[in-house]
Amino acid sequence: MGFSKTKIQFNMRVTLKFKTDQGTDWVVTKDFNDKKHQDNFINYIERTKEYILDEVFAKETKQTAEAMYLDWFNNFISTEAFRDHYELSLSEAENIIDEGRRINQLNK
Repeated sequence: MGFSKTKIQFNMRVTLKFKTDQGTDWVVTKDFNDKKHQDNFINYIERTKEYILDEVFAKETKQTAEAMYLDWFNNFISTEAFRDHYELSLSEAENIIDEGRRINQLNK
């Protein structure tokens, strides 16, 4: 077993809620390829508009969760290595693995 050579695309639809400089909320829903793409967008909005990120609502697709689960199952020796590779928190990794496992078992 070893590390996968390429990262699977997240293809996540994320809703971001920012606080504006006028005290109102600015909400945007956008598709991101991966967490780094999302973080770059957040940093851009914070830097250029001077808005402050308030909340993030994300949902990975069923296909992405299953693909990431299979990548974890086939290519990673530990959940920690999987988390590091995909730049995920412990809870994000566990949720993706659990959901992907559930979807994979339903497809059998």
